[in-house]
Amino acid sequence: GSSSGYHEIAFTNGIYNGEGGVHVDALQNDLFRKLISRCHAKKMNINAKDLKNEFILVIMISVPNPEFNNQSKTRLLQPNIKIEIEEKYIQQILKWEFMKEMKQLCDFRESKILQKMEKKTRTHLPRIENLDAANYSGTKHSKDCILILCEGLSAKTYAANGINIGWKGKKGRNYFGIYPLRGKLLNVRNASIKTISENKEVGDIVKTLHLQVNVDYTKEENFKTLMYGKVMIITDADEDGHHICSLLLNFFHFLYPSLLQRKESFLYYMMTPIAKITLSKKKVLTFYSDFEYQKYLEEHPNEQRTIKYYKGLGTSSDEEIKETFGQKVVAFLYDNQESKMVFDKIFHKSNSQERKEWLTEYNHQGYECPQEEYRICDYINRELVRFSIEDCRRSIPNLYDGLKVSQRKILYSVFKKNLDWKGKSMKVAQLAGYCAETSNYHHGEQCLYDTIIKMTHSFIGSNNLPLLYRDGQFGCFDPETEFLLWDGTIKKAKEIRAGTDQFVGDDGLPRNILKEWKGEQEMYEIHLHDHEPSFVVNTNHILTVQVSHPQKVWYDPCSHQISYRLFDGDRFRYFCFPTTSECVDIDLHEMEMYLEYFYQPTKAIYDISLEDFLKLPAREQEEFHMMYLSCPILWTNQE
Repeated sequence: GSSSGYHEIAFTNGIYNGEGGVHVDALQNDLFRKLISRCHAKKMNINAKDLKNEFILVIMISVPNPEFNNQSKTRLLQPNIKIEIEEKYIQQILKWEFMKEMKQLCDFRESKILQKMEKKTRTHLPRIENLDAANYSGTKHSKDCILILCEGLSAKTYAANGINIGWKGKKGRNYFGIYPLRGKLLNVRNASIKTISENKEVGDIVKTLHLQVNVDYTKEENFKTLMYGKVMIITDADEDGHHICSLLLNFFHFLYPSLLQRKESFLYYMMTPIAKITLSKKKVLTFYSDFEYQKYLEEHPNEQRTIKYYKGLGTSSDEEIKETFGQKVVAFLYDNQESKMVFDKIFHKSNSQERKEWLTEYNHQGYECPQEEYRICDYINRELVRFSIEDCRRSIPNLYDGLKVSQRKILYSVFKKNLDWKGKSMKVAQLAGYCAETSNYHHGEQCLYDTIIKMTHSFIGSNNLPLLYRDGQFGCFDPETEFLLWDGTIKKAKEIRAGTDQFVGDDGLPRNILKEWKGEQEMYEIHLHDHEPSFVVNTNHILTVQVSHPQKVWYDPCSHQISYRLFDGDRFRYFCFPTTSECVDIDLHEMEMYLEYFYQPTKAIYDISLEDFLKLPAREQEEFHMMYLSCPILWTNQE
């Protein structure tokens, strides 16, 4: 590294070039381009100017017939120089001490960007869309105020009714502020500072709480500058709600970790009901965990009851809000080392392999919900893992039918409704509502709208098969696209059976299966066209054949030649030898003995691809007889 800025020292054929030249430019371009690329991969926002100040470049080259700018030879002009620095040297440079200074420079720049976002809140209370601020926020009573971060506008109505009941002796607009999140919060751990600063939800939370980066909020004098003394997270009790809560925890841990390190908890989570079972007018059971709910159903299968499943907080009545608001609130506890490892493993994009192992360790047996305190690492390992498991189940098609859960529920609803493509049409919204009602679908119906529409698409690349008939225009590619052709041979969904797809060869031509043999490998008897012979092949279109005459010798009296033919496994080879001998019969016998000695009878069985077989002349194809074997021959020499 250089303490006095960038310098370059260049020599060509032993001559000093004070003004550099093409060799210096080539070295600079390759070195700094590769260093900047590696730094950007590590989320370090630096440029060539930042790096140059840390380097003194020394380059000496020897080239034939160099061309300089003048008689003093201060700058090399020709020939063109190309320099490629090996990766191992780039990795060594990245370990130099100056890289720590570059990291500090990036951190400083990022803090400046965030400070610009925070600066607007220093002199006046911000006006934020959809925020219902607490009346006492920003006053001497700020420490007693609680900000509720909830899942969407429907949850905001739940919170707005609930604050009249209150929690821990505080209630009403004076102490409670409410901010509804629009969907999933940004995963700040993988985002650039520019993305974070431009994100509306992140910016609104920062402004609402009056947060500042690089401030130690474990100190009371700094904590008193906040607009609210506590944050309460209220989401649906399903897997998506736990995902939103985990993203909020990730946000505070990554940008403002000192808030989690306070002795008195700053973050709280209100557990909301997932289901209610009414047994009688006087006996009502409310469940806050899906595990507890499913366990009760298994233990009481024949009980007379009425079940209400809460699809969202907006489905709670005023009476139910009074019964449930503030009844189960837990404080998040932070364990410095363990929680940090969990956050990095779950939210950092480079740890995908660790997340796969994490999913395999999921405990399906359930657990007992905490009553007052919840360790953050336990919350993520118990609740967020359920979202990841469910997300895989919803997103990955089933191996057997190729359908996702939502598609299967839609198809079930269509069969249950007994819809027929020739009968009366049903609107997408009506089908979505019917599907949600009959198939126990607990998510937003907008997702069903999109899935139903996509299941009607018939253009190339949209579906394996359009399972729903479209009565109207449901979207397509550009009509000018020439390859959008459809042959119209679509079966009805009820007629589709797995395993009955058309067998197609490597050449794209259809194969009609006549018979099937089962063994170590499936074999098929197929024919290409109606009036052509059939072939027995395995799944790789390999024929196992026996050659009637793998070697053959004969004498041609016209040309006075002894000819012989050999099959080498791919094709027949022909050889001719002139003979002047009068004892032709003796020569023929000797040739046959020679071939019989070197080519044993077992080698008359071969594996040959159907494509190579069809290339043989018709007279040679007649020499082959198909063998009905369960698998190709395993030759000792694979080559």
